[in-house]
Amino acid sequence: MKRELGITVRDALEEKLLGKTRVVAGHKGLERVITQVNIMEVPDILNWVKEGELLLTTVYSIKDDKRALEELIPKLNEKGLAGLGIKPGRYIKDIPVEMIIQADELNFPLLELPFEVSFTDIINPVLNEIFNKQAAFLKRLEDVHQKFMDVVLEGGGLQEIADTLSTIVNNPVLIKDYISENTAFSSCNIEGLNLRDLFHEADEQMPLPDYERFFYCYDELEGKRVKRVITPIVAGKKDYGAIYVWEIKGSLRGYDFSAIERCSTIAALEMIKEQAVVEVETRYKNEFIDDLLSGDIRSQKAALERARFFNWDLTRTYTVMIISFLNLDPFFNGDGKGDILHQNQKNRVLRYVHAVLQNKKINAIIGNKSDSIILLLPAGGVTGREDIKAAVFNLAGQFLKAIDQGAPDLKAVIGIGRHYSSVLELWKSFQEAKKAVEIGKNVSEGRIIHFDDLGVFRLLYNFASDKEIRQFYDEFARPIVEYDKKHGTELTKTLETFYECNGNLKKVSEKLYTHYNTILYRIQRIQEIIGVNLEKASDRLSVEIALKLMKVMEYKQT
Repeated sequence: MKRELGITVRDALEEKLLGKTRVVAGHKGLERVITQVNIMEVPDILNWVKEGELLLTTVYSIKDDKRALEELIPKLNEKGLAGLGIKPGRYIKDIPVEMIIQADELNFPLLELPFEVSFTDIINPVLNEIFNKQAAFLKRLEDVHQKFMDVVLEGGGLQEIADTLSTIVNNPVLIKDYISENTAFSSCNIEGLNLRDLFHEADEQMPLPDYERFFYCYDELEGKRVKRVITPIVAGKKDYGAIYVWEIKGSLRGYDFSAIERCSTIAALEMIKEQAVVEVETRYKNEFIDDLLSGDIRSQKAALERARFFNWDLTRTYTVMIISFLNLDPFFNGDGKGDILHQNQKNRVLRYVHAVLQNKKINAIIGNKSDSIILLLPAGGVTGREDIKAAVFNLAGQFLKAIDQGAPDLKAVIGIGRHYSSVLELWKSFQEAKKAVEIGKNVSEGRIIHFDDLGVFRLLYNFASDKEIRQFYDEFARPIVEYDKKHGTELTKTLETFYECNGNLKKVSEKLYTHYNTILYRIQRIQEIIGVNLEKASDRLSVEIALKLMKVMEYKQT
C-alpha cells in the first residue's frame, strides 16, 4: 500500500527529483517508500517525525552533540523513515563515518545533498510527484468502488462480485460464504483451473507484512507452489466469510489489496442482505406452520388463506416429520461466532433436505426451528396407511444418510407422525412426531421413530385418550380375539397364560394340559396374526398391555 501512496527513494533519484543528490550509504534500502518530506530544525526531531518521511537536515541543531549524531540514524530507522538527506559544507564538513557505517548496517538510505540546492528545490518536486501518484491511486480506487457498486445496483450476487474482483487484480478469486457455505469462483480466464477444493483454511497462515487484515499461505497446484492471499469478510465483529486470491498471473500490489478490501465490504453487505431475505422467508414459513399445526381452528384457517403464497396444494394428504438435532446447544457461546456456526450447521442440513426432496420431486413445506426442522410431506401417488408409512420411512432414511455424510458432527433423529387425510388434522401428526422424537430418542435404538412404533410408550403419553386406547387394543389384541370367535380356537387364553408363566412354554403346556408342540404352534400363529415377535421385549410388552386394556374396555362396556 505504501508504494501506491508514495515513491521509492530509488525513483526519486532516477527521476532527478533530488537534483544531484548522491547515495553515500544504505544502498540496499532504496526501495523504501517516501510518503512525506520533513526538515530537521530542532534536536528533539524524533518527537515530530512520521513513518515514510524523507528527513532533510544540515544537522545544525546537533552538530556539536556527538552522541545525538551517533543515535540519529538508528532511531530514525526505528521510526520507519524512508531516509535521511544531509547537506554538509556549512555546519559540518563531511558526513560522519559512524553515520555511514550505521546506515549500511541498517540498509537505511543516507543521502548527501548538494550544497547549492535549497530544501525547497527538493521538497516541491518530491511532494508534487507523491501528490500526483496519490491522486491517480484514489482515482483508480474510485473506479474500483464504482465497478462494485454497479454490480450491486444491477442485482449481481457473489459470483458477479468475484468476477469483478478477478478482473481488477488479474488473478483467480474465490469468495466463501460461511453461513450458506456457498462459493463463488472466478478463474480469471485460465482454462481448466478449479481451485474450489483449496478454499479451506490452511494449517499455517502468516500475516502479510504491511497489511493487517491479510494473511497468506501456499498451495500446491500442478506441481508448483502458489501463494494464496486471504482476507476475512467481517461485519459487526462477525466473520461472514473470506476472500481467496491466488497469485498465479502475478503478485498483488497495494492497489490490488485496496480493491480486495472494497470487495470485502461489498461482499459482506451482499451476505447480510441474502441472510435477511432468508430470515424473512423462514419467519413467514414458520408462522404459517405454527398456525397450521396449532390445533386452533381460527389460526388454521388463517394459515390456509396464506397457503397459496407457498404454492401449497390443500387437496393432498400429508404427514408431519421432524428432524431433531441433539447436539446444537454447544455451538452457542455468547460471542456471536456460535450463532454463525449454529446457523451454518442448520443451513447445511437444510440444503441436504432440499436436495433429497428435489431428487424425489417432492414439494414439501419446510419449517426451521431452533433445534429441529419440520416437514409437511405429501403422500404423492402412494395410497394405504402402511404404504405411506413405508415411503416416509424410506425418505427419512435418505435424509439421515445425507446428513451423516455431509455433517457427521451432528447427531440427528427423525420423528414421524401418522398420515391424515385433512390438513386441519395435521396438528395431530405434528404432536405425534414430537412425541416420537421425545420418547424415541430415549427408548429407541433406531434414529427414525414412527409414532405407531412406540408401542406402549405412546400410551404413557396419551393414556387419557380413549381413542388411543382403542387403537392400541385394535392393533395388538383384537385380531386374536376375532380369530378365536371365528375359528373357535383358544389363542387368547393361550396368550394370557403365556404371560402368567413369564413366557415359559413348558409351564404353559402343563397349565393348559396341552401338548408342548400345540402350544408352540399357537404362539407362532399369534405372532403371525398380529405381526409381532414375542421374543422381542418391546413387542411382548405391547401385547401384554393390550390384553390388560381388553379387560378395561370390557369393564367400561358393562
